[in-house]
Amino acid sequence: MTKTSSPTPPPTKAPAAAERLRGLSLPVAVWLIGLIPLADSLRRGLPAGMGGQLHMAAELGTWSLRLLVAALAVAPLAAALRRPALRPLARELGLLGFVYALAHGTAVAIVGRIWLWRPADLLARGDFIPGAAALIVLALAAAASVPGAEGRLGVSMRRRMLAASLWAAPLAALHYAMPVGLDVLAPYAYGAVALGLIAWRFAARRRAGRDRQAAKADAP
Repeated sequence: MTKTSSPTPPPTKAPAAAERLRGLSLPVAVWLIGLIPLADSLRRGLPAGMGGQLHMAAELGTWSLRLLVAALAVAPLAAALRRPALRPLARELGLLGFVYALAHGTAVAIVGRIWLWRPADLLARGDFIPGAAALIVLALAAAASVPGAEGRLGVSMRRRMLAASLWAAPLAALHYAMPVGLDVLAPYAYGAVALGLIAWRFAARRRAGRDRQAAKADAP
């Protein structure tokens, strides 16, 4: 009497689904926490008068700068902790920074009635050009971050658009510093930290390039 073997059960998809959920949990948490200051600023600023609304706009801009600097800090932090899984947080923090920058720009435009300004007057403002440039490079990076962007833009173009976003934080710090001069040191501190983190990134790339060349030279 031959013993028939029981059919092998089909592979379960539960582990893969659980892995995807774990991968989503941290970005979702970052967005939920990161949007709290936005909601709080809007709650306090929208019902207030012009002074309160201008304060709200400035507050949103400061949060954008903080998030952009935090996004730059992810790579060295992940390298120091040897946790490459942290690197995707840079994208989420950068996109959050773009949301805050867009909210800041929108609030400034509405409260300041920017449509009534002449272009020459806008360009004469020292903070307009770096602020607009920061918003443009962030918008480019956001467009390059959407699913399928690599196929539509090409690998090289997408890489250049993402690389341009490195300079959003220094531009935002300059935008912050122009109206306040030397009376407020915060924008200079943010800008110095951002430039230091960018310098670290370039140095890390050079080291990685030298290591690749050394590995090729040692290969049989």
